[in-house]
Order: sequence, then C-alpha cells, then structure tokens
Amino acid sequence: MTRDLAILLHGYGSNADDMQQLGVMINNQLSANNKFGKIVALQGLVDLVPALTADFGEPFGSKTLPFMQSMYSWTTEMIPEVDNLSDQSASEIDKAVNYINAQIREIRKEAIASGQIDFDSRVVLIGFSQGGMMSIEILRSGLLDDLCNVAYILLSPVLANSKLSKEKSKNTKVFLGYGLSDDVVDNSLFKKIEQILPEPTVKTYTGAVHEVTLQEISDIANFLE
Repeated sequence: MTRDLAILLHGYGSNADDMQQLGVMINNQLSANNKFGKIVALQGLVDLVPALTADFGEPFGSKTLPFMQSMYSWTTEMIPEVDNLSDQSASEIDKAVNYINAQIREIRKEAIASGQIDFDSRVVLIGFSQGGMMSIEILRSGLLDDLCNVAYILLSPVLANSKLSKEKSKNTKVFLGYGLSDDVVDNSLFKKIEQILPEPTVKTYTGAVHEVTLQEISDIANFLE
C-alpha cells in the first residue's frame, strides 16, 4: 500500500496552521487504503503583519509582541496582474517556487526514510487562492516532473503567468475547483486558468464564494482515490 504525501499552500493573509486543517479534512474523506502518509502545510515567505514593539516600563522593558494572528502570503500583492508582474511580485514568486520545490524534496526524503511514504508515492500539491497560484507556478516550472507521480489540486486559484504548456506528464493529474459566486476572484479568471491547464478535472460549486466547501472536499477525495 502506497500512501500519498500531501503538501498544502495557503492563500493570502492565512497561514500554515489553517491549511493543515484542510489537509486533515480531506484525509478524513479518503478510504482506509488511501489515507495520506504525511500532511505538511508550508507557510508563505511574506509576513503581512509586522511585529509590534511596546515599552511596558520597569521592570519589564520593551517587548516584541505579535500584532494580531499570523498572516502570511506568497506575494505582497494579493492578486498580481496576469502576465504583467511587478518586479517585486516576479522576484517573490521565483523565490517561493524554489523554496516550495526544496521543501517538497526535503519533506519527501524524510518521509521515505521514516517509512511514512514509499519512493514511488504520489505527491499531492494542494493550493488555495494564492497558494493555488503557486501550485500553478510549480506545475509551469516543471520542477516536479522527475518525481514518480504528482497531483495538483487547485482551489479557487489566482494566476500570475498564463504561459503554460498544455502537454501533460503521464504521471500528472490536475483538479480545478471554484465557486460560481466567488467574491474575491472573478470567474473569468478561473475560465482562463481552465483553458491553460493540461486536461484538468473541473468542478464548480453553485452559490459558493471564495471558500472550500464540504462538497469540494468530497470531490477532491474522489479525485485522489
């Protein structure tokens, strides 16, 4: 029995802890023989909330405190302009792509060594919103093409670059899901993403906004079985 390695990428203003919960929810929907061997959510490299330093006086002195809950992203811009990236967004995306690729390989190596997954286990890259954008960038880069098996789960993704080869590796599967009432990303962008992806399985959800619904979680589980 070969178990998948699930890697999750969160959206703008979220964090790895939030996305880890989604991984657990998907795993709970998988059959007993297809549970994830390991679930890891990666945290964006851009910290959106600077630390707050406050002086409490004697004897406490100055203390650095979190201003509010952890909020991270992969690029400073929430929704970069497609095919017209600012120098900052282009740099942040390149840095994030290399980081995600390196993390996947290190996590995979450790998971194989510990017996959580096998050498030929599938890597499942799950990205929501801006995390979906980064998943598309990883797919576009071809950096994971040498791995045995990769599934890309794109949930209400945004898009940075529309230039993507329609040729699909024989060991690659792509799922695209989004709400028809998304209040953050225009459905026209999802349609554009659908057109550039290599043979995606597409699911749309009537009434759903910028979210992952229980029905979508069920559909993801069925896609992975």
